[in-house]
Amino acid sequence: MMLDDDVLKRIGSAIKALRMEKGLSQQALSESCQVDRGFISSVERGVRNISVVTLCMIVNQLGMDFVSFAKWMDSSK
Repeated sequence: MMLDDDVLKRIGSAIKALRMEKGLSQQALSESCQVDRGFISSVERGVRNISVVTLCMIVNQLGMDFVSFAKWMDSSK
């Protein structure tokens, strides 16, 4: 079983990888999600526990739905 910190870091790393794959800066992603750039940074570093709603909003802005993101994240271990 994964610890909470491990889960947050894994999600954050996956968001960062997908953001970079899309060629977006943290600033661009934060603006499209209407959150602060520091918020995106803390999510990517795995230090912020975000809600499922916020996670869905971020991955939607990266061109995925939640289920696709979870599958993509699992396949990129």
